[in-house]
Amino acid sequence: MNLTIAYLRMVGYWSHPDRPFRPTQAICLIGVVLFWIVIPELVYIMRQEPNFVTFVRNLAEILIIGIAVPQASIALVHRPLIEETYSEIQSSLETVSTDPYRDIQRVIRKLKTFSEWIFKGYIGGEVALAGPYFLSIPVTIILKYFITGALPPLRGVFEADYLLFDYQANVWLWFITVVINLTSMSYVILFLVSSHCISWSLLHKVSGLLKIISLKIGRLNEFVEDVKRREELTEIIELHEVAYRSARALEKSLNVFMLMLYGMCILNLCVTMVSLSLPNNDRDLLLKMLVILVYILFHIFVYSMLGTELMYSSTLVAEAFYGTHWYMRSVSEQRIILFALTRSQKMVMLTTGKYFPVNRTTFGMALRTALSYFAVLRQVYGAQ
Repeated sequence: MNLTIAYLRMVGYWSHPDRPFRPTQAICLIGVVLFWIVIPELVYIMRQEPNFVTFVRNLAEILIIGIAVPQASIALVHRPLIEETYSEIQSSLETVSTDPYRDIQRVIRKLKTFSEWIFKGYIGGEVALAGPYFLSIPVTIILKYFITGALPPLRGVFEADYLLFDYQANVWLWFITVVINLTSMSYVILFLVSSHCISWSLLHKVSGLLKIISLKIGRLNEFVEDVKRREELTEIIELHEVAYRSARALEKSLNVFMLMLYGMCILNLCVTMVSLSLPNNDRDLLLKMLVILVYILFHIFVYSMLGTELMYSSTLVAEAFYGTHWYMRSVSEQRIILFALTRSQKMVMLTTGKYFPVNRTTFGMALRTALSYFAVLRQVYGAQ
């Protein structure tokens, strides 16, 4: 997880311990995506002759890249909350790291392994997908030029209209534009990977902390001495408060983005499937649409699985509290346990804009909705 935080600092979305935080770099990232990628692509769509394939392809690109603007804005606004949540979770996990029981140590090891490998695996997959997506057109043009000796029609990484200049006017202007586009997208991809990874890691750590709490609650009945049992109960209540506070913080910082992500995923899945279903011999188009499809499905699937795990871990705590012999304890212990039991019965979950929980059911619902819209659009286009 240290690697994720290091890259978040690099792109300007995490504070440095030795100097105050300045949002300049983060705001520049938002400006680059909005004014160098999203708006020029929209202008290109509006100024071109009506072409359904071009419209669908550019719309899919705008949606999948443009989501970085609200994601970056939300990450910037909630940065202090996320940093505080991270510190609290790390402190709580360090507290239980000395616990001698194997099952608790097993959970801690799994949390560390997930945090260490999620960034490495995700950045590798992102490079494998984004590399062919963004490099295919420039590399093809350069290879054709060296093989044939004739300069083919110039096309950029994106089909964009920059208004102030025509990047297809000469080869050097085209080359500079391509380099700027590739550099900008590398920066954006680094932010997207780091932002998703910190969210995934924190969600997984909260779920793991809830599992550890349920294991510790299950051993309360093994304590014979009242003093030791009360100390253990006090530690459990403190950990429980941290877990619930962290879950609420993640819900607050992610629920609006989850609503945008699922809405974008449904729309993007729909237009991507429409594009793939049309008769077209453009291999570059098919490659890009397949990459977009894999990218979208992967993200909503991961958030759905982590949301399901969070809900399941929350129910484990409630069941563990219910299984304690609270009725055999002192009045003060009964009061504490019953209060914690009442609180644990309110399930912890990640939601999409407070409308519905993010879980496997939500993932299936998103796919069904996208297929329904796809069927309608396909019929409309076929009728024309």
